[in-house]
Amino acid sequence: MKYPNETIFLMASVMLMGILASAVPHLRSRSSLKPNSYWIASLVLATASYLSFAIAPHITLYLLTIANSLFLASYAYFALCCRSLNQPITQRLKVLIPSIVLVHGALFELIRQLGTFQMRVTWLVGTSMCFLVWEFVELLRITKINKSKQLQILKWTIALELLLATLRLSMILIEPTTTNIHLYEEPFMTASLRWAWFSLSVLSYITMTGFWTERLALESANIRNENAEINMLLTERDVLISDLVKTKKLVETGALSASLSHELMQPLLGIELNTSTLQQQLQNSNADASAIELLTFIQEDNKRASDIIVALRGIFTNTVNKYAVTNLDDFVKSTTSIYLHKAKQEKILIELDLNASTSVLINTGELQHVLMNLLGNAVNALMTQPTPNPRVLIQTLVDGRIAKIIITDNGPGVDEEAMPALFNLMSYSARGKGMGLGLWLSKFIVERHDGTLSHHDANHTGAVFTVTLPVHIAS
Repeated sequence: MKYPNETIFLMASVMLMGILASAVPHLRSRSSLKPNSYWIASLVLATASYLSFAIAPHITLYLLTIANSLFLASYAYFALCCRSLNQPITQRLKVLIPSIVLVHGALFELIRQLGTFQMRVTWLVGTSMCFLVWEFVELLRITKINKSKQLQILKWTIALELLLATLRLSMILIEPTTTNIHLYEEPFMTASLRWAWFSLSVLSYITMTGFWTERLALESANIRNENAEINMLLTERDVLISDLVKTKKLVETGALSASLSHELMQPLLGIELNTSTLQQQLQNSNADASAIELLTFIQEDNKRASDIIVALRGIFTNTVNKYAVTNLDDFVKSTTSIYLHKAKQEKILIELDLNASTSVLINTGELQHVLMNLLGNAVNALMTQPTPNPRVLIQTLVDGRIAKIIITDNGPGVDEEAMPALFNLMSYSARGKGMGLGLWLSKFIVERHDGTLSHHDANHTGAVFTVTLPVHIAS
C-alpha cells in the first residue's frame, strides 16, 4: 500500500492548501472576527504533516517523526482555536502546547527506533485523542451560546473523529502485528480507519472555514444595517436642522406679521374714516349715485383687507379662531370679485361654476386669504407664461357631507421636481420669487377648518387645486 498511501497523503495536503488559499481573503480583513492565528497555525501544520507523510518514503523515514509531530501539533492548535472561541488563551497554555509537541516528537523518535509499530500508533493516537476530547468539550460549551450551524456540524465531526480514532486504536491493540512494520505497510482494515479519520479531519477544517465565513458575513450584514441607520440618522438630523431653521424663520415671520399688521391697520383705518366722510358729503350734496357706489366698493375692499390682516395675525399669534356660518357660493363669489378687474386687464377669463349653495363654518378672513392665494397663483402663472385663451375656472360642488372648491387653470402647471415639497414651509414659491409661505399657509388654514388642500395636474395643461370643507349641519 506504499504508493496509494503516498497519493492519498498528497491529495489531502493539496486539499488543505486549497482551504488555506480560500482563507487568505478572510485574513486580509480588518474585522475583529477574522480567522484567528491558532486555526491558521493548525491548518498550516496539518498541510505540512500530510505533505511530509507523502514524501517520507522517497527521502528518509526520519521524516515520519516530523510528520507525526506536525500532525499532533495541528490537533493541539485546533484545540486552542476551539478554546479561544470561549475565552482568551493564557500565556501558560501558549508555552505548554509547543513543549508538549516537542516532547511528543522526541519520544516518538525513540519509539520509532526501539519500539514496534503498535507502540508508535498507540502513542500517536492516544495523544491525538486527548486533544480531540478537549476540542469536543470546548465545542460543547460554545454551542450552548453560539447557535451557528457550522459549529454544530464541527462538534459532531470531531465526535466522529474521536470514534474512528478509538476504533483504530482498538483494532491495533486487539490484533498486534508480529513484525515491526511502518505506516506504509499497515494492514488494510486499520489503514481504512486511518483514512476515514483523516478525511473527517479535512472536513473539520472545511467546516471551520465555513464558520469564519459565516461570522464575517453576519458582521458585514450588521455593518450594512448600522450604516443604513447612521445614514437615516444623518438624514433626520439634516431634516431637523432644516425644520429648526424654518421654525426660526416662522417665528420671525410671526413677529414681522404682527408688526406689519399694526402698521397696515393704521392707514386702512384712515381709508375707512375718509371714505365714510366722503360718502356722507356726497350723499348730502346729491352727488352721482355711481360715485357713492364706488365708495361703497372701496369700503368693502378695505374691510376685506382688514379682515385678512387680522386673520393672518391671528394665525401667527395663536389667537382663538372666530368662525361664522357662511354660504359657500356667496363667499366664493364675493372673494373672486376682487380679482375680476385685474384678470380683465390681463385678458384672462375667470369663470364661475357654483353648485354648492350650502353652509360651511369658516373664518371668512382666513379662507379669503386661501382663495385669493390660489386664484392669485393661477392668474400670475397665466401672466408669466402667455397661454392661448388664458382661463381660470372656479367650481363649487357638494359631495355628501363635503363641500369642494376647485380652481383650474390652463397655464404651465407645477414643475414635477417641485411636487414633493409643494406644500412645505419655505420650500416652494408659486411665483418663483416669494418666501414659500403661500401654499403652506393655505394648507395650514384649510386644515384648521378640518378640511384638505390638494393639487394635481390638469392633463399636463395646467394646475388643479382642490379645497374640501365639511358641510355645516345645523344642530
